[in-house]
Amino acid sequence: MQKLDSCASEYQSVPAQVSALNQFGKIYSLVDRLAAADCFRLMKEKDQDNLVPYFYSDMGSQTYYSQHDILDSGAEDRTKTICGSLRWLSPEKSGDSELGILISVDSNFFRIYAWLIYYYAQQLPNVDFNVLICGDQAEAEQLISDGDRFVEGLSTLNRSGVPTNINFLRIPVPDFVVQPKTFYASARFYAARPLLNVYPRLYLMDADLMFTEDPTRYFERIKDIPFAAPENLGLTHLSPWRRYLAGNVPLNRSILDTDFMDDLLNYTSHGLSAQQSWML
Repeated sequence: MQKLDSCASEYQSVPAQVSALNQFGKIYSLVDRLAAADCFRLMKEKDQDNLVPYFYSDMGSQTYYSQHDILDSGAEDRTKTICGSLRWLSPEKSGDSELGILISVDSNFFRIYAWLIYYYAQQLPNVDFNVLICGDQAEAEQLISDGDRFVEGLSTLNRSGVPTNINFLRIPVPDFVVQPKTFYASARFYAARPLLNVYPRLYLMDADLMFTEDPTRYFERIKDIPFAAPENLGLTHLSPWRRYLAGNVPLNRSILDTDFMDDLLNYTSHGLSAQQSWML
């Protein structure tokens, strides 16, 4: 920080100040969230030419908040509304399985990757696959119907049977969401709490992740972890929106004894209303 201060005269132009504040924010994010949020807030105010969106890689700075930003922002009410809109499209599970995989998709992502989900469910009969469809009722019903026809063909082709361990849920896209694709990726977190009342353990993952080997040993190894996320190292670690990744996240029921889910969901509900939220 002292080195950056010593060459402050080098970044007097507005674009240079935007760049410097971005770096300041990243450095502060390692030790002081409030100071980091102040840097990113000032950076957004100065960035009238939309340099950060143009260069794209630091879009996470647009949704970096402190606790002060979340309080009294209406985020808690939004979280309650979103959670209240969640609906089962399959009969609710009785909790026979120990582990549930949770994937959220929109219509396009479902049509691209559903074949893989059905195949995994077929090959891993002891793991439940819960697919959360973001959209309206008619759209979700059509997707499930098309999926049923596909899985019949899959069963005929590979003779591995029709999987019975796939469940469907639906959640509408809230009116306040500016970029729906951010909600598609985030929606699984809103379904985590009710599903943890069904399954002792959850594994939240992107629809486009691929297993390179049988994952059951890995699932067993992480079963006692309340929450975890993959961590990037090296220079990437400096960017808080790339430091920890949300693409594959294990949770177990003990996380419900903490405030973690409330903090996570309220933060997400606040950020979903941002004009540029994709790296939320």
